[in-house]
Amino acid sequence: MDIFREVGLIGRDDEMRRFRSLVGAFGNVLIYGQPGHGKTAFYLASFECLRQDKRTCIYLPHDTSRKAFISIMQQLHGVLPSGLCPPRYIFEELPMRVRNDYENGKNVEWKNLTQTLSRYNMEIWLNDIIIPSLVFNAKHFVNQNTKLLLWVDDLLRRQELIDLVKELAGLCQLVATVNKGDKNKKKIAPLMALFPRFNLLNMAPIDTSDCKLIVEKWLEQHKAVRFTDERVRSSFITHVATSSGGVPATIEHLLLTAEAIDTMVSRDTVRKITTDIEVKYVSMLSFFLLTLLVMTVFRTIGRQVGNSEWVVIGAFAGIFLVMIMMFRFQLEKEDKK
Repeated sequence: MDIFREVGLIGRDDEMRRFRSLVGAFGNVLIYGQPGHGKTAFYLASFECLRQDKRTCIYLPHDTSRKAFISIMQQLHGVLPSGLCPPRYIFEELPMRVRNDYENGKNVEWKNLTQTLSRYNMEIWLNDIIIPSLVFNAKHFVNQNTKLLLWVDDLLRRQELIDLVKELAGLCQLVATVNKGDKNKKKIAPLMALFPRFNLLNMAPIDTSDCKLIVEKWLEQHKAVRFTDERVRSSFITHVATSSGGVPATIEHLLLTAEAIDTMVSRDTVRKITTDIEVKYVSMLSFFLLTLLVMTVFRTIGRQVGNSEWVVIGAFAGIFLVMIMMFRFQLEKEDKK
């Protein structure tokens, strides 16, 4: 999320403390929440935070399966003390100079392995290279009282690599993200089983005070946005913070909308700011339940008293209910684009 890249990760101090505690206990951690709540921003910030703490981290890139495997091998070769440990039949295919470096305990550059490794398939990479290399280097992490961290952004998008993630999770500590609505989908059920319930970290809406701080920091970065007077500036900050509902994506949308309307913000500009994006994050549960109740009551009473008009009203309520469900489904689809 661009706004967090500009102003820093604001409003997530409690989540970061809990995250550090869970990672420190060597548990797998799942970061989840509604779209737009800043899961990926928190994921990236925590990744950099732990790397600065000298924790050994690798990540699963958003790429084709084969390229993702190659990236994992390259990262492992760079972070494991002994590098990758190819089996004998692959070792013998390496150039003589590279084999000598291995036997003499010298560092072997990744570029000297790529040509030989590229001849094999992903199953061999996983079972004969990646897993044995992790097992061989496991003693190093035990001695350091730590674990190798594997980071996976958006589990649903990585379902074609479920076997890789499951195998690595048995040897690494796993940190991942997922949309709240995708958490219970069968496609990723095998991966969700890796996360205990108390290791789930919810990205809830941000407090209004932190929203105001985000807006203030953003305005400091965007000097071109000016105000007719200080009272308008204060009104603008309050309006954006309260209208956003604590959703970082909405804050960003409102700020960019205001910037596009006019670089000199007046009271009219504040009134012109539309909050259409908020609709995507408004819960429609109350509408759903009310319509369901109306439909049930009218149909039941209509049948008991033999009044067809009441049954018709119940039928219309049912149609309205279906329309609400379709509308919400469409919003969720657009939200994930």
